[in-house]
Amino acid sequence: VESKSSIVEEGLENILYRLEREISGLEGRDISVIR
Repeated sequence: VESKSSIVEEGLENILYRLEREISGLEGRDISVIR
């Protein structure tokens, strides 16, 4: 159970990291376009 929970947590962290990168990238593009 512990191993499964740890794997799930790692997966969620990876997904959140990717979403943050995508969001930051989109924001950067919008800002660059506005400027």
